[in-house]
Amino acid sequence: MHRLVIVATLLAASSSAAQAQLKPEDLPEPYKKWFREEVNYIISPVERDAFLRLVSTTEREAFVDAFWRKRDENPTTEINETKIEHYERLAYANEFLGRSTFREGWQTDRGRYYIILGPPRTKQSWEARDEVYPAELWFYNDAQLKRYRLPPFFFLLFFFVFFCD
Repeated sequence: MHRLVIVATLLAASSSAAQAQLKPEDLPEPYKKWFREEVNYIISPVERDAFLRLVSTTEREAFVDAFWRKRDENPTTEINETKIEHYERLAYANEFLGRSTFREGWQTDRGRYYIILGPPRTKQSWEARDEVYPAELWFYNDAQLKRYRLPPFFFLLFFFVFFCD
């Protein structure tokens, strides 16, 4: 049933090639925030195009509902653990990962990877010295990362470079 709703929503949205596609900035609130900030890193290109072709609030609400149901790893429970985890990651990124920048945490490189991949297994940080930029190294070790076409073990290195005029 859930897949039928998703397919029907996508087909309805893409049934007419002549149907106009909205620009993300033209979406009504709160859909603009949902589309540009909340699911920006996890929405597929097909879903993105379909969502921008929707014309009514009812269609958009049905799409958002189907979007999260599709990602629910355990649909037999009342709560959507994937959705809860996603919003927890987003909140963490916004609270902690944008502090040293002029952007919100979700807009930073660390925020993007934290939202997509979750917390790293371990982190190491280096303070700035005359010859070294401040840096942070995140280690990931999780077989589940194969779903993103990543090896089970890898690391990300972030440098913090500040430019002054």
